[in-house]
Amino acid sequence: MSIKENLEQVRNEFKSDEKLLEGAFRLEKFFKRYKWVLLFIVVAFIAYLGDTKLQDYKHEQTRERITQIYNEVLESPNNIALQKRLKEVAPELYDLYQFARASERNDANEFKKLSQSSNEIVKTFAKYSYASLSRDKNLLEK
Repeated sequence: MSIKENLEQVRNEFKSDEKLLEGAFRLEKFFKRYKWVLLFIVVAFIAYLGDTKLQDYKHEQTRERITQIYNEVLESPNNIALQKRLKEVAPELYDLYQFARASERNDANEFKKLSQSSNEIVKTFAKYSYASLSRDKNLLEK
């Protein structure tokens, strides 16, 4: 009986090895058939990751430049050239800066200009501030 059991065990091992080899051959056949497609997918994925990293780097550089310009404007608020540069690079931040200056001086004309801003928050607060300073109840109710 032991020889028969040993033969069965060897046969089962051969069957499992045969299945393993069949799987390896299928995988090799699949790879040969689709290797260019797989290579294209890998290259496209790497290119996508590279592009994403590059875009993130550019955005970070832009943010740093805007922060630097804004800090310079805060240090010298009367420098019109710096204010123009800030307006070109970050118009919404420029509007927020103008709103802060108008709030310090209670400048109704500046609030009126800022009520046309593209920045919704600045626009809303500028309309309210202009209405408050001009004491126009109709504007306050809107």
